[in-house]
Amino acid sequence: STYICGVRNRGWYKVKPEYDGLGEHLDLIVIGGYFSDRAGRRQKGSSDPADNITTFLVALLKEKVSKNQLKLELVPVASPLTKVGTGYSMDELKVIQSKLRGNTIPYKDGWMPDFIDPDFNMISTNKPDVWIEPNASFVMEIMASEIVFFF
Repeated sequence: STYICGVRNRGWYKVKPEYDGLGEHLDLIVIGGYFSDRAGRRQKGSSDPADNITTFLVALLKEKVSKNQLKLELVPVASPLTKVGTGYSMDELKVIQSKLRGNTIPYKDGWMPDFIDPDFNMISTNKPDVWIEPNASFVMEIMASEIVFFF
């Protein structure tokens, strides 16, 4: 049949990759958190910042060459990639928050943790409320229907 834009009843079906298991699976490390604006997603009565995190900044973990005390060594650095704010239940979110308790570093303007790739340029929309040290974090598997890179 002939495709007509906007018409859905002529035998044409839109098939998204994630519906057919064709999405891309990525293992990314959680390095930052964003606080929720919705009270229903926060832990009531908690003073730990981790209990207010509901969206996560995830990154690729790679190694960079570092000159440390006149010798070269490989050090792990994180290259922030995207935010993840859906795909988990409230029970799963509570488990994630409990893993991060006591392991958050407040975001400060003009300061970047040592574990962030020095070649990375933080833009205003990606500034997390808290940083999470990679050795105190965990890997999150995410599924993306498409991956688009901008240079």
